[in-house]
Amino acid sequence: KMTTSNSFSIPCSTSNLGPGFDCFGLALSLSMHIHIQKLDSLPQPVSPNQLRTAIQFQFNGFQAEKLQNYASMGKNLILDMIIRVLEEERVNKVQHSFLIRVKNEIPIGSGLGSSGVAVIAGIICARFVGGLPEWSKTEILEKALHIEGHPDNVTPSILGGFVSAVTVPPTDTSYGPG
Repeated sequence: KMTTSNSFSIPCSTSNLGPGFDCFGLALSLSMHIHIQKLDSLPQPVSPNQLRTAIQFQFNGFQAEKLQNYASMGKNLILDMIIRVLEEERVNKVQHSFLIRVKNEIPIGSGLGSSGVAVIAGIICARFVGGLPEWSKTEILEKALHIEGHPDNVTPSILGGFVSAVTVPPTDTSYGPG
């Protein structure tokens, strides 16, 4: 039987430390705390792009009003990521409604990786909403890098501590040697 709720926290991060532009990152003590709860079965299953009506958000903590205002204007990065990840994972139907409580400690737009944290939160919530198997930190990191592009903020937020991370494009071997 699938659990009906899940809680997790994601620390903010700082990057561009010294000479490590776009590769050094450091997780910090301020976090975003998420509690996601499965609610009632929906009368009709919905596709990911119809989820805006099936997922409710409650924002508390630092800049909660700002987050609520963004969400009411359709600018909810967590929800956008849930929808994107479910579409990428080919989840066609969601059967339940959900409540996501966000307790925020991270200043928004201050260079502390709040958007990366929201991306990670959306990825983890998508797994729960879609009833998908648990993902490892490596899989979550791969999904976050696919979305975010730069590793310097999402990597310490997922792995913790100080990290040095670079992304390497896939090697093109179609031309052969020379």
